[in-house]
Amino acid sequence: MTMPILDDDQQYRLVFPGNILPGSDHDEVVFDLARLLKTSPDRAIKLVSGKRRHVKRTFVYKKADQLRVQVLQLGVECELEPVGGSTRSSKTKKNKRKKPFPKPENLAMQPVTSNQTSDQEKSYSETMAEFQKHASANRARKKMETGLDDVALSFDTEGSQHEKSASLKSIRRRLAQFVGENIDNYLPIFDRFQQDKNPHFVFTWHWPAFFVPFFWAIYRKLWGWSVVIFISTIFSPLTNILWGTVANYIYYRHSIQKIKSIRQRYHSGKIDEKLSEEGGTSTLALSVVLLIILLLVNGVYWMR
Repeated sequence: MTMPILDDDQQYRLVFPGNILPGSDHDEVVFDLARLLKTSPDRAIKLVSGKRRHVKRTFVYKKADQLRVQVLQLGVECELEPVGGSTRSSKTKKNKRKKPFPKPENLAMQPVTSNQTSDQEKSYSETMAEFQKHASANRARKKMETGLDDVALSFDTEGSQHEKSASLKSIRRRLAQFVGENIDNYLPIFDRFQQDKNPHFVFTWHWPAFFVPFFWAIYRKLWGWSVVIFISTIFSPLTNILWGTVANYIYYRHSIQKIKSIRQRYHSGKIDEKLSEEGGTSTLALSVVLLIILLLVNGVYWMR
């Protein structure tokens, strides 16, 4: 690819045409892309949805090009686009403005010979070559994982070690899409629950569930559990210790059950959307509950 003329102050951003490299697994690409860009899976899905999009954050060329290469290795088309103008000296800009406008005859289209390939054509050609460099490996990986997603949530450990590993990867991708926010904190804990033949409880600790278990459950859309927690904390505040201990496992089991239900109710094209919609967090629900409690407390105070 033709190297641009570098400017230390020039900023670049990553542009995504919206396409995944042939042979790449969509779920795995979304999962890896979300972790690389430190964003949520539902936002990563938009970057490979077929529409041209860009990330808001900008970088100097060296950093931007490193990220572009990493994105390409994940199996996603990615380009660099300069942001704003270059900070050249005013003298240079002045000289540039004084340059006479070319005569009309000089604007005529010239035929391109084999030795006159434009930088844009060369750049596109070499970029596609980079895409294809990773296609074979991704295609082979997809072929080996075909059909494993349908059994990934069954936790059946019969079969080869490779199948078990692929199944766990598929589970992790679905969990990442469902959990959304703070997935890097939850995934290592979830991995501990599913290490052996069957998912089982392992002691972990969750500080938010210890201090404010009811509000944590509302925030994570655990509607049924929020009622149980609310009643238990009324009768005994000491139950907060229990919720701090089992909160991660409760949320893990809830996520697995929800994923199973969504996969049974919707076709493959809708699964990603529904996982993000029914999972994640709800700031709105938390705000409504806090408002109701505030109004109740205020009402009790004025009735005294």
